[in-house]
Amino acid sequence: MIFCTSWVLNSLRPIITITDYLHPQNFGLCSSFDDEGSPSQKKTLIREGVLRSFMRDSFTGDSTGNGMRRNSTDAQNIYNSAVSTKPMNMIVSPGRYSVDGITAQTDNGILVEKFAWPEADPLTGRFGLEIRCGYIVRKGKITGTVNNALMTGNMIDLLGSIEFIGNDLENLGCVTVPTMSFSGAELVGN
Repeated sequence: MIFCTSWVLNSLRPIITITDYLHPQNFGLCSSFDDEGSPSQKKTLIREGVLRSFMRDSFTGDSTGNGMRRNSTDAQNIYNSAVSTKPMNMIVSPGRYSVDGITAQTDNGILVEKFAWPEADPLTGRFGLEIRCGYIVRKGKITGTVNNALMTGNMIDLLGSIEFIGNDLENLGCVTVPTMSFSGAELVGN
């Protein structure tokens, strides 16, 4: 669940931490080695809002164990594509707010429950996400629904405009994320 809002917060910003590592309790691509035979290792990609590391396969540099030839839903040794850099188990650390708490502090925003057909450019950070199920939030209350709209923006910019990080976690294949509130995305549709 991702929360998109245009609510403006004071100068306090939550600190985001993102790691990628093999963890037996997460689904993702649980393997001691990537599809190139490099050992997987824990990587702190962003710590307290500061970029600390990158994921690499053997083509892009010293491998960090992220060279994959399959998707997170594929069985091991099912190779469907050329090697590319992918997370094994990317985890955004949870924050301290409940979804209800984030909603209550939102003046004007949209609570997105389901996205479909995400498209993202890994080089520029630009994305387009089709909203299948969303709710309009006004002055801390859900006042309506959003169906079949498109949210667009730049992921790099949104990382800098996070307002709240939820205390929940949802596993989405090889990525586990909490509810997040941010500003700066554009909504197109009804």
